[in-house]
Amino acid sequence: MGDAMDDRKPRPGAMTGNGKQAVEAGILESLADPVILLDQRGRILDCNFAARELLGGEPVGTELAKALDSGGS
Repeated sequence: MGDAMDDRKPRPGAMTGNGKQAVEAGILESLADPVILLDQRGRILDCNFAARELLGGEPVGTELAKALDSGGS
């Protein structure tokens, strides 16, 4: 008997690939709260609309601390 993780397959009718990513991105963008995805060094990899509004622009690639210092100014 295999490990449960090895036996995982998409359920019939489940979205995969680019369609799933588009849906996930739409959900992320529609959240009212800021969501910020960081790398191990504290640089912003991605963020949603609410985070861009909070930080004042397009902060991707910026260190979070710097983005927070200049946010909204």
